[in-house]
Amino acid sequence: MQHVIITGATGFVGKSLIPYLLGQGVKVTAIILPDTINLLTKHANLEIIIGTLDNPQDIRSQLLGKSYDTMYHLAWTGVNTIYKNVQEIQIKNIDYALSMMDLAKDLNCQRVISIGSVSEYAYVDGAVNGQQAPCPSDLYAATKVSVHTYCDLIARQNEIKFNWVLIPSIYGPGREDNNLITYTIKMLLTGQKPSYTKLEQQWDYIFIDDLMRALYLIGIYGKETKTYVAGYGIARPMSEYVKIIRDKINPEAEIGIGEMPYKTGRVDNAIVDITELNKDTGFEPQVAFEDGITQTIEYYKKQLKVEL
Repeated sequence: MQHVIITGATGFVGKSLIPYLLGQGVKVTAIILPDTINLLTKHANLEIIIGTLDNPQDIRSQLLGKSYDTMYHLAWTGVNTIYKNVQEIQIKNIDYALSMMDLAKDLNCQRVISIGSVSEYAYVDGAVNGQQAPCPSDLYAATKVSVHTYCDLIARQNEIKFNWVLIPSIYGPGREDNNLITYTIKMLLTGQKPSYTKLEQQWDYIFIDDLMRALYLIGIYGKETKTYVAGYGIARPMSEYVKIIRDKINPEAEIGIGEMPYKTGRVDNAIVDITELNKDTGFEPQVAFEDGITQTIEYYKKQLKVEL
């Protein structure tokens, strides 16, 4: 892997993947929106292409005639919870993926790697390994299933190695959306009481640095048209994660576990099996939650200018 293209390059994953790959001596071409150029740091081996996937021909014109071996297609619209069941938003992601697969074919990329979600298997009992029948919980997850199917087909038709990487939940410095981890940290750092459901879900969290290593290793060793699951490999009740965060910030702080009702009568889990990823690439997670969350808390202390 010598020269890669990254779509969605200024998202949480993309912003972390770029410096990681550059650190491994890989040249990177990042496709970004015009208003996000300040989110990337200049580097001799980083090329920036400004464009939007709503106009793939413009992106294509800037890339054709150059040499790339791998594409990380990370771009996705409608990730925020409020958009996950908005059909006209989610459906765009299918067109985006198809146009990028066509581009990868025309650029002679040998491999395309894209990111899925364990929510594609929301009603699977036990650990998700990517081999079960999909059973998505919302339009976001259903669209992920569709994109996977389309991309896998196009890859096989054009002899492109394609890897779909299922992820439970990512955490780490720089993730700004209102997920459980970020919400808990910000509320506790600002002296507020967070409120939750009973948090009985069994959940797997992977630290951003571990995910970067997994994506890099898949780019080198991933088997053709194989789905991988990238997680820490150990699930805990969500309540346990929240208590660990509380204890690191302020052991005396109140946390409102059980104050809110579940949205549905079902408690979904995110338990993953990373056996195949380990077998094919040698990946093993290196950052335990207790260590990763310490780094994450320190990041938000600086962001919020909090001294404890």
